[in-house]
Amino acid sequence: DRINNLEQGQRAALVAFDDRAEVVHALTGDTAALRSALDTIQPGSNGTRFGAGLAQAGRVLNEGSARAGTVLLISDLQASGATDLDALSLDPEVTLEVVSVSGPVGANAAIMSARLVDGTGLPSDLGTDLEVVIRNTGDAGLQAGELSLELDGRRVESRPLDLAAGESQTLLLPLSVARDRPLGVRLKLSTDALVADNTHDLILPPRRALRVALIEAAQPVTAGGLYLAEALRLARLPDVSLQRLRPGSLNRAAVSDTQVIIWNDVALPSGPAAESLSAFVAGGGGLLVVAARDMGSAWPDYLPGQIGPRRSTGADGLSVLTNEASGGSTSAFAWDMGTALDAVRVWAYRSLETTVTDQVAIRLEDGAPLLAAREHGAGRTMVLTSALDTGWNSLPLEPGFPLLLQAAIRWLGNWTQVPGAYLSGSVVDVRALAAVTPGAADWLSHLAEQGEVVVELPGGDARRLPAGLALLPVTEVGIYEAHRGDGLGPALRVAVNADRSESMLDTLDAADLVRGVGRRSSSAFAEPTGSEPDAVSPVGLYLLVAALALLLLESAISNRLSVGRGHLPDPVPTTNPAGAAR
Repeated sequence: DRINNLEQGQRAALVAFDDRAEVVHALTGDTAALRSALDTIQPGSNGTRFGAGLAQAGRVLNEGSARAGTVLLISDLQASGATDLDALSLDPEVTLEVVSVSGPVGANAAIMSARLVDGTGLPSDLGTDLEVVIRNTGDAGLQAGELSLELDGRRVESRPLDLAAGESQTLLLPLSVARDRPLGVRLKLSTDALVADNTHDLILPPRRALRVALIEAAQPVTAGGLYLAEALRLARLPDVSLQRLRPGSLNRAAVSDTQVIIWNDVALPSGPAAESLSAFVAGGGGLLVVAARDMGSAWPDYLPGQIGPRRSTGADGLSVLTNEASGGSTSAFAWDMGTALDAVRVWAYRSLETTVTDQVAIRLEDGAPLLAAREHGAGRTMVLTSALDTGWNSLPLEPGFPLLLQAAIRWLGNWTQVPGAYLSGSVVDVRALAAVTPGAADWLSHLAEQGEVVVELPGGDARRLPAGLALLPVTEVGIYEAHRGDGLGPALRVAVNADRSESMLDTLDAADLVRGVGRRSSSAFAEPTGSEPDAVSPVGLYLLVAALALLLLESAISNRLSVGRGHLPDPVPTTNPAGAAR
């Protein structure tokens, strides 16, 4: 009605938003164009944020040279959408009117969360049980409901549900299947008031350890290999699978299923073995070199800096400074060391002349690098400049050593704790997905070489990511599949669910919402000297229609808005007086 009843000289604009706002149509007096734009608004899956829409409405009025106007907010007034109102303010001359389209909902069971837990009930990626929390967010009891579990499209179990209004229930579902590859999990509820929160998808990562190869001499000079093996045995998140190799046995086949190589205190290879190591790093592998004694005549360009001679520090030794990380790619784990390395003393080390492209994670108190890192191609490398030997330092005897080594291995292996599902509106790191997917190692080099990525969307459409861009915005609910443009390698699957705050159906009072919107000082927007007011429309005759497409996650509320396209209920007579400050 507001659009149809625009008077001569009046203009209106249309803004739709969920947790972000979009101007569907700019200010215009063309009512046919506004009605056509209104018909294009579709339900979304992102969370509700009133502040996003109202802020955009204010910008539209300001950009249209309006000094006064009306913002008409059409909504079912979910209380969860008001969390960002504190920072919002409108011009004092702008009137805010609210039209509520809320009504009785009925029973509504919603899957609020689902996570893997171990035998003690604690969260664990290696857990074998799925803990599911279900809540009836409606205003009526749920009777004879059902929750079903599907694994890779096969229904394996169902549980009955009876929930009073507001009641929650936690169910434990065993996953009695091998997880040697990503597992698709779908939880489904029987039909109720809101369809969008009746399905919850997960892509569970395989239960597979990070694969590490330890390369050292057949008769090591030090016990460094023992310290390394014991520290890795204690590793969790992820578990580590360790194999031992001799320098002469290194070739591409020997490390084809390896993610990280530790080259412990032995001369770097030459000939075909050197080519294999270089190819391993360039293709996405991680390499940690413990550089102590004779490292060979050539220092490869994929390692940080340039190695120099041994230096001794005296009987007292030098302490280490883990807080010297310079904010680069290695600082994430260096800062996590806290005080765990405070007692370390270093009596001997190899000098290392780093470059501007290197990151120094740990320094000695004299400023010399103890642990430095570099990214090369799709891979990552690190150099520890002191042997894991008590004649060189006390590092392997300190309680912080396993923490340091495990953090370094995670970084080198590009290991990320990938969530089983993302919220609509998130951004997915395709590189992180590739790093935890078996058989997808070549994905890393494909991305490093700016290879094309084609993504199948839940609705059936396809999207091509720009070359070299490994970030995927997800806005639809369901399963995404990322494919290499050359058709090689496995598909990477991503599960996306709607923001569960949308399932919380408590409503705001319209007057409370209006009072929650602050007002800016009118002096901050005073007309500059010599400027002229808008001559096209009289001041105060602007109308902004803000339609909240975000709240239409289900057909019921969608129908409510469609009713509003004909005749809306009268707005709640709650407006802020001009100049009022909140």
